Amino acid sequence: MNRIIEFKKYKDIYNIKEWEVKMSIAIVVVLFISILICDGYELYDSSLSVFQDLILYTIGGLFGLLSFSLTSIAIITSLFSSEKYHKINEVNGPRTVDSFFASYEFLALVIGLQMILLIIIYFFGSSNLSIVNEIIFYFVFCFLFYVMSFIIFYLIALIFNLVSMFKNLTMYDEILHIETNTRIKCNEVKIDYLLKKILIDNEVIQVEDMINEIVEFAKLSGDEAIINQIRDYYSDNNYK
Repeated sequence: MNRIIEFKKYKDIYNIKEWEVKMSIAIVVVLFISILICDGYELYDSSLSVFQDLILYTIGGLFGLLSFSLTSIAIITSLFSSEKYHKINEVNGPRTVDSFFASYEFLALVIGLQMILLIIIYFFGSSNLSIVNEIIFYFVFCFLFYVMSFIIFYLIALIFNLVSMFKNLTMYDEILHIETNTRIKCNEVKIDYLLKKILIDNEVIQVEDMINEIVEFAKLSGDEAIINQIRDYYSDNNYK
């Protein structure tokens, strides 16, 4: 909840600049006009049991969406090592990954609240107070369908972001691989420099003796491929 407030994710549900909000509004307008033409209030009054069944099916569908969101979070979490986490934030801006997780947290919160609201309406429809004012009926209808549409399109947007993140992970792996190789090469250069200055330039040890000690220290006896590679690398030509 703290991250939702910190990153102001609650604004996503009414931010008209976002495409999921625009789509949700468009769908609600179309449905509202359709239900007015079909006299939806009269249908509700005469077919209350049908509306209650639709509510139960919707609640079941929301459970599925909530499970999908939790699965997505588990997948994302398994993909991020600490190095990738820092590299993504370094490339895309501070706390990019945290903001992405906050979006999933906000989606889960909206789904949970929508489910609670539908359960309340379901039991309300089973009571003697099921007949409500026509204006209230249309307001509740529009609100519920807006939130449902928002949940669907918000989830689609998160899936797009998730796919994009999968693609970018390859790029981040390449960046980390290059950085790792660079560090390794730098360390090799520094080690070679120290060996040359301290041991060989001062004639403390000969190259061949150093190779033999490396082979003995690393227990490489018998592995001719590695021994030959070490001998080629630490040849006299490297220290001229």
